[in-house]
Amino acid sequence: MENKPWSRRDSWERYASRTNPFIGVTTPVEVTPIVKYCKLNKNFYATMTYCVSKAANSVPAFRTRVPNGDVHGDPLFFDRVDPNIVEKVDDDTIGFIRIPMKDNFDDFMKGYKLRKQIFNEQGKSDMDLSLDEIWISCAPWFTTTAIIPPYDTDNTILQFIWDKVDGPDNNKKVNLTIHAHHGLCDGLHIAKFLDKLNLEIGNFK
Repeated sequence: MENKPWSRRDSWERYASRTNPFIGVTTPVEVTPIVKYCKLNKNFYATMTYCVSKAANSVPAFRTRVPNGDVHGDPLFFDRVDPNIVEKVDDDTIGFIRIPMKDNFDDFMKGYKLRKQIFNEQGKSDMDLSLDEIWISCAPWFTTTAIIPPYDTDNTILQFIWDKVDGPDNNKKVNLTIHAHHGLCDGLHIAKFLDKLNLEIGNFK
């Protein structure tokens, strides 16, 4: 985490005072390379989580937080944010697991498997909800055009949710919802994230 001048001070104060200061975008993302990779290696959820997390970490605005959403508060600039993911416990229950973010996919998967093993054995969620994380979930049972996740107006943690994988074998897609505080980012930042996400997904070819 580092301290530096903040060019978005005016934007933050403008949006943080709103009743709903968030921007929500749902957009199709092609995931064909991941689908093909996971036919042999399994675990689409963890692989997509890695791609989303690595892309999110490439955008500094996605690593910026303001504690308690304070209109006049000072921002925190994190060097890295970890994904905190929703994981199914049984058919009717979910839990939460924080995965240490790693640049290398194999290292990330080792951390994911270890954290999931601990979660399965202890049945205990990671509920500290630190600011240096992003929240990730999926709704793989149906196709969506938009999802509005639960949120608090003082929360500056980004949320990512995708739906059912759909489409022909050569053009598999999910609809990805991005929920972010507008005081911290704009459409341009989301576009940069999506460009990086497409690159990360393409690396699995």
